[in-house]
Amino acid sequence: MSVNAQVFSSQTSVARAGRAATSMLARNGMADERGVARYFPSHIVPPGHTGANRYDVGNLGRIGTIVSFSGGSQLYGENEPAEYLYCLVAGVARGYRMTPDGRRQVVAFYVPGDLFGFELAGEHSFSVEAVSNSKVRMIKRTLISVAAAHDQDIAEDLVSSLAHELRRNQQHVRRLGKTAPERVASFVLELAERLSKDGMVDVPMSRRDIADYLGVTIETVSRTLTQLTNMAAIAMFGPRKIAIRDSGLLQRCASDTAE
Repeated sequence: MSVNAQVFSSQTSVARAGRAATSMLARNGMADERGVARYFPSHIVPPGHTGANRYDVGNLGRIGTIVSFSGGSQLYGENEPAEYLYCLVAGVARGYRMTPDGRRQVVAFYVPGDLFGFELAGEHSFSVEAVSNSKVRMIKRTLISVAAAHDQDIAEDLVSSLAHELRRNQQHVRRLGKTAPERVASFVLELAERLSKDGMVDVPMSRRDIADYLGVTIETVSRTLTQLTNMAAIAMFGPRKIAIRDSGLLQRCASDTAE
């Protein structure tokens, strides 16, 4: 897929997610004759419990059901009914779609805390599968709509999650307009921001995943990481562990000083 096609695809995803969020509450919420959403505590009560002992729904992490997925298993497929939102609790997931000629385009990576599955239509526009063994909180779209209409904390968490998703998509659109080495350096910065622990980044995705996400070859990913290591911007400890040694230099390599 060409860079222009990838940019157009990412821009479409940004627009679709925004429209999906603005329509979700009205379209999926239970409304009275005035169009005001009604809230029923039983929607967020554990099985066998009464409304008096319902969950504290002060944030999105308190509703839904946690489901485990093994690495490589699919959370949902392209064109399948979009009945849930998904909040990653542990592990990493990738969103992807297949091109007409059979190639895979990775469109997103999700890490713990990310909420995804926003769709304007009733079907998913791409597939998502677990990169590693993962735990996901699955939340019925009807449930989250009703809960958000009743609880301001949930509504604010929902808006914040969507804002972060839109920001990542917009950053990726800009990234695809960079040179191939700049894309790789920019991606390392993103990994550091989202997955860094004490300056170290455990890279859960393969070089093939990264290449398919950035629209470059596996050789370009490996070559650029070697160049960044030789420049002392990063240090590599095996193929899947990176230490950020000079974040300022890494930003300059990614032409990200303004971001």
